[in-house]
Amino acid sequence: MPLQRSRSTPSPAGKLVANGNSQGTTPARLKPGQVALAFIYFEMGGNPPPRNAKSIFTAQRAAPGTESFDSADIKVTEAERSGQRLVGTAENTNSKELEGPYGELLSEHGTYAAPDGPLAANGSVSYSIDLYGQPCPTFLVGSTAYFK
Repeated sequence: MPLQRSRSTPSPAGKLVANGNSQGTTPARLKPGQVALAFIYFEMGGNPPPRNAKSIFTAQRAAPGTESFDSADIKVTEAERSGQRLVGTAENTNSKELEGPYGELLSEHGTYAAPDGPLAANGSVSYSIDLYGQPCPTFLVGSTAYFK
């Protein structure tokens, strides 16, 4: 099921100082008990929350769809280090054709897989993530797309 997360950060006095929402998760669809990675974007007016602020997370769920622009997961079938890059492939294991961009998430960085055109059921795309000289002793790769 798709999962959206929002986060509020109240100050110790109980006053709300920040609120934000994710723009999706990787993977985009979760089964009960599974976890995903997400970025949460805050509307803060330029001031960071106090150091002792407490965070509250709320997860929302909806039944997964397969209409145009609904999120779809792509199974990462290979992920390897190659010099200063992570490279690999991902396969469409859904029963419907998908549409790019096909995203791969790395820490705070993302990239796009290729080709960017329609991806038939059981088709695959490849990706290459530049590490820009940063160490990367371990990694986790996930990929998403949209139903066509």
